[in-house]
Amino acid sequence: MKQRGKTQSSLIQESFEIAPILYYGGLLIIGVGGTYGLIVDALAGKTVSVINNAITLAILIVSFLLVITKRSDRNNGLGLVMYATMYTFLSEIFRVLGDPALLENQIYSSLVMTVSLIAIAGFVVSKYVSIAVSVITLGFVGFFVYSYGSPLLQTRMVYFSLAIVGLNYMIVFYRVQLERLVKNLHISREAEREERQKATTLQQKAEKALEQLQSAQKKIIVQEKMASLGALTAGIAHEIKNPLNFVTNFSESSVDLMDELKAHLGKLTPHLEKDDREDVEYLLDELEKNMKDINEHGKRGDRIVKNMLMHSRGGNNSFSREDLNILIEECVHLAYHGMRAQDQSFKCDIDMKLSPEAPHIDMIRADLSRVLLNLMNNGFYSAYQKYSEDGSGEFHPQLSVSSALVSPEEVRIIIEDNGKGIPADILEKIFTPFFTTKPTGKGTGLGLSISFEIIRDEHGGHMDVESEEGSFARFTIDLPVTSRKNR
Repeated sequence: MKQRGKTQSSLIQESFEIAPILYYGGLLIIGVGGTYGLIVDALAGKTVSVINNAITLAILIVSFLLVITKRSDRNNGLGLVMYATMYTFLSEIFRVLGDPALLENQIYSSLVMTVSLIAIAGFVVSKYVSIAVSVITLGFVGFFVYSYGSPLLQTRMVYFSLAIVGLNYMIVFYRVQLERLVKNLHISREAEREERQKATTLQQKAEKALEQLQSAQKKIIVQEKMASLGALTAGIAHEIKNPLNFVTNFSESSVDLMDELKAHLGKLTPHLEKDDREDVEYLLDELEKNMKDINEHGKRGDRIVKNMLMHSRGGNNSFSREDLNILIEECVHLAYHGMRAQDQSFKCDIDMKLSPEAPHIDMIRADLSRVLLNLMNNGFYSAYQKYSEDGSGEFHPQLSVSSALVSPEEVRIIIEDNGKGIPADILEKIFTPFFTTKPTGKGTGLGLSISFEIIRDEHGGHMDVESEEGSFARFTIDLPVTSRKNR
């Protein structure tokens, strides 16, 4: 079982590792004692003691180098020095073999130090190392004592052995208990950390769900407002359509009447003076031209009213063969005048490059016009916002719209504005449902995600976006000339 990428044994080792001050303090005490003993023994001519102290100091230096180079931990380094010190005390027995009184005292002191060092090193290093060192020590001391033949030492050896066994039992027992506590502590901490992570994840999901719910609620409110506005628009458009039909019809009749009037006046003009005749002909021509203009703009107004009715009623979702360029032109003017109606100070240059090669295509007119109006409204809004914030008077807002025949089976529409652009961090989610870059209340009610679905799912086309923040935003729409249903 791993916890945060580490095994339990490594976690236990880290938990039992002694503090740096204890390690270096222990080395300092042993080093000072060993150096002092080395000097005293050297002055006294005790060769064996000098060798023992020198070996202890050498092992201390090796331990220090291993620890600072991170080839060993502090526990093993201090344990190594303690074991070396222990065997230094034991080896002192050989120095006093010829003096029974000193020998017995040396054995007693060596056994006491051995028990103490085994106890400390057993907790610091490892219970298994403690047992191994104890067995080796018992064997060494027991062999020496029984070889020496002192009854007193042999009796003391029994007590020493019992002390070592009891000491190792306590070391193993308490070490096992401590390790179990450390394991349980780490498991509890890991479980608590996982629970906190789960709680944090659930909280984040709940907050995200709440944000989506609030966004959906705002969307529904806007849609309801748009539905009410659509009903109002339908009523207004219907009322406009009736007088507009009279304008169109009477202008057509007036053109026909002008032809008849010209025919009748043609019989009378030869009797008029030259100047009068020219004035009459000029007035008739201007009148006829005005009637034709009225008729043409009346028909254009009729198309706009029909488009408004289709928007407000939702259309019939059926494909029809329509002129793409006419639809684009109508949407551009409708979007521009819609912005002007909201803000009289609004202004924006329009650059239209509609290819005459762009054919009639299969489309759901109401839905496609919604997409175009949405993109154009967004473009006008972004360009004018940049113009409003510029303040220098040198920036000129512009919306560029173009159409082209990419292949015999596909047409392309490009809508580009020189406004504020789209930040790179949100460009990838621009078509995500409920996502908007506009303040609340500034949208048209038709999101880019819906526009994307209309192009992709209904018309079998593709919509792409390119942008540079602070410079431009360009939407490219590729549409099939013939819909999948009519193939």
